[in-house]
Amino acid sequence: MISNSTPTKSFFLIVAISFMSAAFVVSWSRPSLGVTAPVPAAASKERSRLDALFIWKTSEELKLDAPTEQKFTEVIESLNARRRAANLKMDESLAQLSHAKTKAEAEKALNAHRAALREVQATQSSEIDRLRPLLGPEKLAQYITVKNFILEKLKTMLAAPIEKAPQAMPPSATPLAPAPSK
Repeated sequence: MISNSTPTKSFFLIVAISFMSAAFVVSWSRPSLGVTAPVPAAASKERSRLDALFIWKTSEELKLDAPTEQKFTEVIESLNARRRAANLKMDESLAQLSHAKTKAEAEKALNAHRAALREVQATQSSEIDRLRPLLGPEKLAQYITVKNFILEKLKTMLAAPIEKAPQAMPPSATPLAPAPSK
């Protein structure tokens, strides 16, 4: 299981901060309740780094040998791509729900949302189904525990208030005063 040593705690703090940074970049890259803008390269690069960091730390915690780690990496990368696609469908269905004006539009949006929910759930089930033969029940249970620990730390850090004094906006960001009328 996860050790309580200071290096491990420090690592998880770094991972959580990295996830927060990536979440911030991705959240500002798309309009609210819409998925019209592509994810910028910086966010994609950050996401790739976080995925690699997660795989590395999880592999270390599970004490996987090299061949198993390679297969584990392939499965996790595949699942992450599927998870991102399912989450995009979820975002799109939420946008449809928020813009539905008629009963027919609402019904269509609800059906899309239900399909998106099923895809998210299928992805979660697929994670267990694909990792069980590779890891076995004991290591799969440990994997789920490690993954949950990381996600909970991230949620805690995101929910915690930032204890930093507010800073004034830089002069270049302040609105311009209206030009005097003549």
